[in-house]
Amino acid sequence: NKVVELSMEQTPQSIYVPPRVEVYEGMTLEELGTKLDRSLNGVLSGKGNLIAKTCIDSGVDPYIAVAIMLHETGCRSRCSTLAVKCNNVGGQRGYNGWLKYPTLEAGIIGHVISVKAILDNYNIDTTSPTAISDLSSIYVNGHPNNPSDSWTYKVTNIKSKITGAEVARTILDKN
Repeated sequence: NKVVELSMEQTPQSIYVPPRVEVYEGMTLEELGTKLDRSLNGVLSGKGNLIAKTCIDSGVDPYIAVAIMLHETGCRSRCSTLAVKCNNVGGQRGYNGWLKYPTLEAGIIGHVISVKAILDNYNIDTTSPTAISDLSSIYVNGHPNNPSDSWTYKVTNIKSKITGAEVARTILDKN
């Protein structure tokens, strides 16, 4: 056994492996985007990474944001005209009617920002079991303490399909 000494010029450089950065529920941004993509259809197909990044950057629960998108657009099967022609993925209205965005990406960002504004302005905690119901009071009915049971049920069901979680029995029993 002969040992050969190597100089620094002869040794291979080490390979840098970046650290794993988990951004949501133990997933990296890319993993979260891939998980969201599995639920996205129609015009929303392939937009999981954009939605994941926008939600994480804004502090919005990505599952709630996507569940609202899928309910409001119908993109679980066939996307609405509002989503396709107006790039409005959140069913958003302004003073003069439905909002129209120049691009789908702008519509996605606008939806997430809108959800974030409601969450912040009304102190809605997305980790609370009543978060979607609380959100529906403003999102659907325009004022607090008046939730839409139908919207809450539908969005909660969609969210559970995205996450793979069971829907709380109390919500199902209401309808």
